[in-house]
Amino acid sequence: MRCDPKAFRAGRANFIGAKFGPSAFFIDAAFGDEAFFDQSSFDAHPSFAYATFGDGASFTGADFGSWTSFHYTTFGDGANFNGTTFRGPTTFNGTAFGGGASFDSALFKGSVMFIGDPKPNENADVRIQRHRRLWEYRRIGPDRFQSISFESARFESGADFSSRTFDSVINFANALFFRPPIFHNASNVAQIDFSGTRIKFAHSGERQWTSDSTIPIRLRALRKIAEETKNHDLERDLFVEERNAERGVYWRQFVKELKAVSITEKPRVMGRLLTHCLWIVVLFGYGALADYGRRFERPLAWLVLSVFIFHSGYASILSPLRQKADPANKDYYDQAVWMLALGNAVPFVGHHSIDAGIKKSLYCPCDVCGERAPIPPLGVQVLAIVQNVVSIALIFFFGLAMRNYFKIK
Repeated sequence: MRCDPKAFRAGRANFIGAKFGPSAFFIDAAFGDEAFFDQSSFDAHPSFAYATFGDGASFTGADFGSWTSFHYTTFGDGANFNGTTFRGPTTFNGTAFGGGASFDSALFKGSVMFIGDPKPNENADVRIQRHRRLWEYRRIGPDRFQSISFESARFESGADFSSRTFDSVINFANALFFRPPIFHNASNVAQIDFSGTRIKFAHSGERQWTSDSTIPIRLRALRKIAEETKNHDLERDLFVEERNAERGVYWRQFVKELKAVSITEKPRVMGRLLTHCLWIVVLFGYGALADYGRRFERPLAWLVLSVFIFHSGYASILSPLRQKADPANKDYYDQAVWMLALGNAVPFVGHHSIDAGIKKSLYCPCDVCGERAPIPPLGVQVLAIVQNVVSIALIFFFGLAMRNYFKIK
């Protein structure tokens, strides 16, 4: 068997697949290059606070329990946390990363903090002093990111990247946030790549509702970053999330105000609350039919489906007249009903696309009208108006989605 001549060189740590119980402390430890913790697992309260790593530190596929600390840890180039799971609150506050750090496909089940320290205390203890010398040597620091990747990472709770300076591209492509991340006092935010990033304020399957007024504030701050990076798709999505978050915030405010005002003021506040409820209904319908103008496939699919829905309505209303038609003309009558449904799916066309003879066959089977012009039953007239209105709205939503997709700001 051939042995790796570097496997046991000084400073190299190999904990691949190791299992650690609770409170595994590597506080103030000093690792050389290529420290391996791949596929290792940690119970609660693991800590690498103030530790130092050389280049190539690897935690690929590791599993950390709750309350994990990398507080003021220093990494060389190429730190790798790809596919790592963090099951509880995790802190990387003041952590210094060299170039090429990677958290691709990492899973953060608890909140995570990457808060930078722009001005470490000059009178800090010897551990900070030691790190300071290392930061100067490597030209890194606890206040900045060089190049770091969170591609396809999943953040299930809050994520805080405040007080960091982004010296190079920070990759969040295809990342998923279930709480709006925080970039308070961050610098060079134009370096952030949010391509394909999804930012929500609730988990999938949860009720999309919040009364936390900080959520819209965070979403507005993220919209500003998206605007600065010219990420129009993300800016649009954040605006939609902001509007949805405001529903619960305004509801709580109106209900609170309604309880506090005098009885003479209650009608005014109640009117505002009812108006807000109407907007909630409108937003729900807009989301269901058009995905808030983000996708043209949804209104197009609804338009096609509406033909079948309204055809069922026409067939039900005209069923008594169909019974009067000659048995030999039943198939012809059914085709005419389909033509009615298809014609009214095109706004402003409707009955104009149907030949007068076909109208007479529809509304006057067996010539029950005589010489009089055929008049559609009242139910057909009402349903035709409704179908035209629905078709106009769906075609408008289709055009709006196309316009939003190709919109250049």
